[in-house]
Amino acid sequence: MRLCNPDSLIEWRKVEPPRFKKDWPGRLVQAASIPHYNPVSPHAVPDMAVCEITRRDNYQSTAFELTLSWHCPACGHAHERRVPESWLDEGKLWFVDNVGLADATWALDDHPAVLCVVTSYHHPEAPKRAARADIASQCAAWFARSGWRVMCPVAMRHAACSADRGLPTDYPFWKEASLRMLETCDALVVLLLDGMRESEGVADAIAHARKLGIPLNQVRMAASDDAPQPFELLAQPRWWI
Repeated sequence: MRLCNPDSLIEWRKVEPPRFKKDWPGRLVQAASIPHYNPVSPHAVPDMAVCEITRRDNYQSTAFELTLSWHCPACGHAHERRVPESWLDEGKLWFVDNVGLADATWALDDHPAVLCVVTSYHHPEAPKRAARADIASQCAAWFARSGWRVMCPVAMRHAACSADRGLPTDYPFWKEASLRMLETCDALVVLLLDGMRESEGVADAIAHARKLGIPLNQVRMAASDDAPQPFELLAQPRWWI
């Protein structure tokens, strides 16, 4: 069983709508159910998806409607659906804020959810590789503290290469093992570090996850040392590939 909704990693808090409706576009809402043009499509917006309001208008009817945009982790594009504004009064739609990493206990019914954390690693300078691997390990531990089971190919790769200096540190040698690890996981988490956009390993992981229908997520280091958490998950992440 896969995590059908990448928003499952984030704890969402229901909040009051902005006072002025002109301020609604750009805000995030969660929907109990989204209309599906093709319910069997692998890119269908899942129930309980968190979407961004991009427009509010009544040009197609007398009643106001909201255009909701959901960034699909499978194809990397935004899918839009129009829903009645009245859904807010009917309890079918509500405004939410991202309050951090969710507890893993409710994510899957049949087994604990397993995440695969990937990031850039290869670099000609050994201290740079070590620093990237250390941050990846810290990120994996952050998820584990909230109950998520975690695999981290970069941490494994760095530990092996540190134990045996004769092992190659570049990605091709570790490609097969890294992708096999991903195949056993329920979601992919890309840790945003320098060199990530040029990383062959990160690009392969994203492409493989999309091929398998594994949800994609992004996490980054906190903006400041005094932040309540060392890492933060990105809501509605944009993908460069």
